[in-house]
Amino acid sequence: MIYTRFPVLTLLLLLAGASACLAADTNAPAVAAPASTGTPDPAARVEYITAMTAPYLQESKYKLTDEELTKYCKPFTLNVINEAGKPVAGAEVRMFDAIRPTWSQDYQTGDDGVLSHRVWPGPVRFIIWGSGYPAQVVMYDTGVPDGKATITLSRGRAYRVRCVDAATQAPVPDATVELRMDDVSSYALISITNKEGWATFSHISDSAPMEMTVWERDSVTVRQSHLRLDGPELAQPVQLRRVKPLRVTVTEAGTGKPVPGLELSLYNTTPSFGFHRPDWTASPVVTNAQGEADARGLEPGRVYKIQARGKSFDGEVRVLLDESRPTARLEVRRKIPVTLRVINIPPQPENQLKVSYMEYAGSSGSGNTHTFAVKDGKVEFKKMCDHGARVTLTCGEYVVELASAVTESVLEMDYKGLADSVPKPVRLTVRLQPPAGEAPPQGELTVGWSRQSKADKKEKSKLKQSGSEKVEIRDGVAVAEVPANTSAYVRGEKMYGGYLKDPNSRNISLEGEAKTITLPVLPGGAIRAQVLTHEGRLAVGARAYARNINMGSGEGDVPLNSTGGNSSKPVLPSTWHASPTVPFDAEDTYTLRARQGFLYVVDKQRFAITEANYLHQARLTLPQPRMRTIRVVDTDGKPVPELTMTSQVKCSLFPSVSMYDWVTDGKGEIHLPMNPSDEEADAFQITLAPRESLIWQPLKQPVRFNKAGVATVTVRPGVRIFGRVVDTTRGKLAASQDLSLQWGAKLPAPGAPARKAAGGEDDDEDDDNDAGTVSVNGYAPVDSEGHFAISCVPNAKLTLSFSNLPDKTETVFLTGSSEQYTPNGKELIIEIRDRKPAKGAADQDARATPRPAPSLAVHP
Repeated sequence: MIYTRFPVLTLLLLLAGASACLAADTNAPAVAAPASTGTPDPAARVEYITAMTAPYLQESKYKLTDEELTKYCKPFTLNVINEAGKPVAGAEVRMFDAIRPTWSQDYQTGDDGVLSHRVWPGPVRFIIWGSGYPAQVVMYDTGVPDGKATITLSRGRAYRVRCVDAATQAPVPDATVELRMDDVSSYALISITNKEGWATFSHISDSAPMEMTVWERDSVTVRQSHLRLDGPELAQPVQLRRVKPLRVTVTEAGTGKPVPGLELSLYNTTPSFGFHRPDWTASPVVTNAQGEADARGLEPGRVYKIQARGKSFDGEVRVLLDESRPTARLEVRRKIPVTLRVINIPPQPENQLKVSYMEYAGSSGSGNTHTFAVKDGKVEFKKMCDHGARVTLTCGEYVVELASAVTESVLEMDYKGLADSVPKPVRLTVRLQPPAGEAPPQGELTVGWSRQSKADKKEKSKLKQSGSEKVEIRDGVAVAEVPANTSAYVRGEKMYGGYLKDPNSRNISLEGEAKTITLPVLPGGAIRAQVLTHEGRLAVGARAYARNINMGSGEGDVPLNSTGGNSSKPVLPSTWHASPTVPFDAEDTYTLRARQGFLYVVDKQRFAITEANYLHQARLTLPQPRMRTIRVVDTDGKPVPELTMTSQVKCSLFPSVSMYDWVTDGKGEIHLPMNPSDEEADAFQITLAPRESLIWQPLKQPVRFNKAGVATVTVRPGVRIFGRVVDTTRGKLAASQDLSLQWGAKLPAPGAPARKAAGGEDDDEDDDNDAGTVSVNGYAPVDSEGHFAISCVPNAKLTLSFSNLPDKTETVFLTGSSEQYTPNGKELIIEIRDRKPAKGAADQDARATPRPAPSLAVHP
């Protein structure tokens, strides 16, 4: 993103004015731009263009230099004192400002308790704490106040938390207890339990709700949200459930030899908990001399991804952790050292060359881009590549597939040889022509290109076939360097103050000479909305729409956790939600909509976007929420606590589909803040299903709230199928890490009449739209020894199939069958064999007949 300096000076005045307006009256009606005499006012249009460029600047997260910080940002002074009025020296101040809403800057007060600095205009948030003083959050929706702002830090009080073994109630020493303020993800208090199991905190806040996390070497991590820490200690001790470690055995693919000294990272794939690394040690899990490593404290019933990302080995596997079999096998492949060179490099700006490296294994690829210093006309770097991967280098517009990594090798790309065979890039100058009296637009253009068909095939193999770049508009002119012999186009999605008459202008033929084109720009206006909570505060993470125009959001849609809070903890709200340029039109009715999570507002306003009203501003206020409850129960009606449920949410008033993961609380409930009326709440269609469970079927069910605002969802237990895959031809499995067993079933829809038996004979069409049935499916990876297990399939007839089979092979079910398989508690044995061409129908029938099973065993 290229920064445009021109709008910034006016932007300060504009945002300051908008902030003052909001501070004066947060419930004011829609505010239009100043009235016009009908004659375009260039100065006013410049101010409008600047206003519309503000979100563009903020989205870029542009890092200001010290000079720009001094020139454009607003000074502020914080005076941090304690309750006695004395300064708090060395207090920590963490600041989030409008141009950098998701990352912070840390400062400290001086000996006099004062901090002076500068901040970008708009919302700003401070987290302030000191030695013996718990953190305090200070939010200024309309920007920092003028003069000196005084912040008073209160002394905290002592608090204790006790941890015990859930089975024996014995105290658990050396457990880590972490306390965080619910709305602050970057500040925490940590204490370690003593021999009696007590963790003591010297100072906590009296009023702020807290989030507590407790972990211990051999126990499942415990998390609790929205705790009110009243009194001197937690009323009930934290119950820690001890679990067996997961034993991971790592072997080298092809040889089966153990791989010692390899670091393993573990990821809990349930998004509610995110990345998981053992918290009790600063080091990752490392394999011993036998290639084994113990990962402790993992929760049974969750799916973990185990990754090995060493210098010499690479691999990963997904494991559904079963407490009865806490083992996993990971096969890793040895990487191949490859030296990559770009030679005969002509002189480059600042003597540097940007090189993109891509490695393709099968249909997927990974890589990165680096800028290297050119030495003696050459760039050289080394990579450890996966065995057999295809290696591609890109320099500028030149793309070369060098070779496949099989043995240690040196691969070269001749830059000059490519450049000599290709015409030099062409300069394309785009002049934007607004109507007489109108200010030129600001922002950026997208200039894209594609190769013309007349280019020969040999040349195509060396060059990119298409590309695009963002080009800054300066005084109505944008300049781009485009490859020769291409067809170019120009788009203006982020151009403010006008729009291209032809939105995809246009097929521009570029042969070998510089070209200048003039594109007419039609004047237009825009709509801006400010979304407020029912209390008049800026709504964090809200989305706004005008008609079907997405006006964006500050932090994205806000996901909810089980208690209805923000699980992603966005830091700052968006001051304004701005539309792209809207063509001038006659007076019309615009439907303005805004949404924050499960709250929304719809406001119909009649206005026109014209030269006299080129910037229409509106404030949309969300209603006061009514908390609704989803109760998750089993087939006996008992609540199911701490169950992760995945949901799909559609809303008839908004175009997007949202996916959330919620965890039921101790009562088996999920709480959602929604619009107060039942009719408004019915605009949301919610479906829920258990996510990656050892017990419950992944059956999607609709959520329907009753008049009391309560919906009940019943989860059903599944059954376990297990087995092994054998390969009698090759003696061992090929590509075992990629082999997986897929299953599917058709079940009666919840609440639907039983029209047909589950898994009965149907046609092959998708019955998801049939009110009588729903389709469920899943998969299980096959480990290197051929074992697989699925623990939550429906107790119904299943359809089984394999993905990623070795070439020219097929599977034969030695027990059971691939169609209409019914789990029976016995081992399912499946053979991979070479596929043979059928000689006739009789041969096909003979091949399709399952052979007698060599052995049957009930799984221990």
